Amino acid sequence: MKEEREYVRLDTAKDVRYKVLSEKGHLDSKSKNISAGGIRFFAKESLEPRGILDLVIYLGEEYKPVMAMGEVVWSRKLDKPIDSKEYEIGVKFTAIDKSDSTKINEFVHRETIKRRKGSS
Repeated sequence: MKEEREYVRLDTAKDVRYKVLSEKGHLDSKSKNISAGGIRFFAKESLEPRGILDLVIYLGEEYKPVMAMGEVVWSRKLDKPIDSKEYEIGVKFTAIDKSDSTKINEFVHRETIKRRKGSS
């Protein structure tokens, strides 16, 4: 059975800053992929499912940082750590400004077109 997604997802390594709401201090990471509905990123530690995160996502110089709140959907240990990060975290956005959601959609669309042109 093929999984249907509401939003197009793009594999991309972008800087992500996140904070677990119940804890102090932000942590820096890299994304694995992103869509207007959520993000997958790497973390040093496992994060509890249903935990709420404050996120800042840096899409690139031509975009202002995206701010969102998200809920941890899953957390899994990697077979091999990536840049000292041992876990992969799946997050669903629960609160994101419409303009930030549009910004992510535009970014995903532009990058997808660039990659298709580059591979032909």
